[in-house]
Amino acid sequence: MNKWLWLLALASLPAMAADVVINPSAPSTTRSGYDRSVSLNNHVTTLTLGDAVYLGLRKNPAIRSAYLQRVAQKFDLRVAEDTFNPKLSLNSYYRQSRGSADNARNANLAPRATLLSEYGTQLSMAWTQQLNNADRAGRYRSDGLDLTLIQPLMRGGGWDATTAPLRLSRLSEQANRLNLK
Repeated sequence: MNKWLWLLALASLPAMAADVVINPSAPSTTRSGYDRSVSLNNHVTTLTLGDAVYLGLRKNPAIRSAYLQRVAQKFDLRVAEDTFNPKLSLNSYYRQSRGSADNARNANLAPRATLLSEYGTQLSMAWTQQLNNADRAGRYRSDGLDLTLIQPLMRGGGWDATTAPLRLSRLSEQANRLNLK
């Protein structure tokens, strides 16, 4: 009997659906009765040519890629300008050794500063301090200062040869700026 009720219910579904009328031109309303549809026919937005171009190109991957490339090009110029800045480095170590006869500790500190001038002169200063301490051998300390001045005397050298990469970087920076515009 259950089968017959199910078949009767399924057979009556198309008849019940025929009574429902769907009117697609009627505006949809919510439960509260307010209309949620929006008509854009009444709204007029005025855009300038610049605004329209911006809206069209703001998600363009080629333009985004060009701006990222520009950031890399600016970094290349900073690297070229950094050539004539002083370079500082610090090297150090601490070692401890234990043997059957003696225990030893060694420490070393060595800061270094290097400067390249626009004429190719390289000035370097390094200082080294070494401390050794052993139980049986005693203490040992040494200090050292190293000053180095290197002036290349090659033909065709000097200011023009040393600053050529920097001048090329500045010229390519101007060209890259114009290419992006």
